[in-house]
Amino acid sequence: PDFGSGQFTASSAASSFKTQVEVLNRLAAVRSPRAANCFTQALRTSLAKLLPSGTHVENLTVRTVDGGAAPNVAATLHAVVTVTALGQTARVYSDTAFISGVQFGVQVTYTGIGTQVPGALQQQLTRDVARRAARA
Repeated sequence: PDFGSGQFTASSAASSFKTQVEVLNRLAAVRSPRAANCFTQALRTSLAKLLPSGTHVENLTVRTVDGGAAPNVAATLHAVVTVTALGQTARVYSDTAFISGVQFGVQVTYTGIGTQVPGALQQQLTRDVARRAARA
C-alpha cells in the first residue's frame, strides 16, 4: 500500500489510455446501475482466490456512490464484507474512488479492518489526487 496506519490502508493505481473516449467509457461503466452487481461478482471471485482455504465470506455488499470529492471524481465504490478464517471474524470496508484525467484514470482505494477509513480523510486524500489529475 502507499500508506498504512493501524487497521487502515490507502493505495492508488493509475492507468493510461490511448484516447479520452476510453477514459469516458470506463467511467460510464462505473456509473452504470449494473456496476455494483458486477463488482460484487468480481469481488467474490477475487476473494475466493486470495483467501486461504476454509475462509468464509459472508454479507458482501457493494454500492456505487456518485463522485462528490471533486468534479473529476466519477464515482466511489463502497464494499463491506464479513470474513471468517481460522476462527476469527473481521468486517472489512473498502472504498475506491474513480478519478479521471486526460487519457488516464486513477483509482484510490481505502481499506479498513473493523471500521471504515474516516470519511473526512477519504475526502481530503481523494480531493488531493483529483486536483493533481486535473492538472496533469
